[in-house]
Amino acid sequence: MEPEEVVRALDDLESGIGAAAMVIGVVGMLASPVANADPSPCTASGGALVCQQAVYLTAPVYRLCDDFAPYLGRDEALCKAQGGEWVAPPSGAYCSGAGPIDNNNAGQVGDAFIALVHPNSCGGGPPPGSCTDMYCGCHTTTEFNLPIYTFNVMGYSGLTRGSDNSCGSPWAENLVLGATRTVGCPQGWMPSGDPDLPCAQVPLDRPGALEHRVRVLRRRAERRDERRGGGEQDHGRRHQEADRDGQPPAQVAAECPAPLLAGQGDAEVERRGAPADRHGAPIPAYR
Repeated sequence: MEPEEVVRALDDLESGIGAAAMVIGVVGMLASPVANADPSPCTASGGALVCQQAVYLTAPVYRLCDDFAPYLGRDEALCKAQGGEWVAPPSGAYCSGAGPIDNNNAGQVGDAFIALVHPNSCGGGPPPGSCTDMYCGCHTTTEFNLPIYTFNVMGYSGLTRGSDNSCGSPWAENLVLGATRTVGCPQGWMPSGDPDLPCAQVPLDRPGALEHRVRVLRRRAERRDERRGGGEQDHGRRHQEADRDGQPPAQVAAECPAPLLAGQGDAEVERRGAPADRHGAPIPAYR
């Protein structure tokens, strides 16, 4: 097989099983049972491909989350703390023009938010409890041994100041700074199907590696078609199923008379194929 044919076949098979996307996203395609059904194609496991771990494709994207039940007044305060403009109903209920959040300014934004929702608060309140994991993400998520979501909890507490300037009931709440990143394969690398070493590349000194990868993807695609009730194997079986006369449909069709076709004259027709009935008896020509 020529290199161009191998690459073309690889592209076709990759697109057929949904593996053309190089980004290893939340879907986790490479960790699916289909991918794990084959032995690892990596050289470390005796395969033909050079494999490596996934890498980060993007810088962290930060979001400051209020770990509190949704409330428009708090949403507005968080918007203003980030330098944004709150668009109120009926025109909308959203934040416009908020500045970016990162590790460097999250603390200042959090302090500004607390000052808006708890003005003139007294200190000395009990610390907040753990993050609820209900309104904000409070657990680390990993993909192929790399964290794709991390978080940092910023706790605030105090005492509500009364009308007489005394410190009254306590309050405590958390803000959660979440960071999301995308992992995947470097440019020029393809998914390997190995959950531990998900990125693969063909070694230059092993030209047969591409053919090996094509065979693996072809087997994977055939199994997928079998599970879905399609594919060449099922297609062949359907054509081999016998009809009520005990013969495959293709054989019966070959023995059935061909349809009559109009000839050149009004009193003449032409029959294509051998004029015989289904039992092999000759059928007289029509004139």
